[in-house]
Amino acid sequence: TFDFSALHYTDKELFDIKYGHDLADIYRAEVMLNLDCIQRGLGNASCGPGPRPKYEIQKNTVYRYAFRMSPFTK
Repeated sequence: TFDFSALHYTDKELFDIKYGHDLADIYRAEVMLNLDCIQRGLGNASCGPGPRPKYEIQKNTVYRYAFRMSPFTK
């Protein structure tokens, strides 16, 4: 599986905006599609344990992921 988002804003624009009611000011006609095929496990060891080793992204490892997108028709 993978996670994704399809928004009318870039990640940077969302990070930089201070209030939700200002979203109309940065709205784009285009849709920004972000695909995430790998993520680090929950936890960062700042106030508890980090993720278990099997959920960590390994250094010096090549990960491959493939998928196909097809148009959706009714």
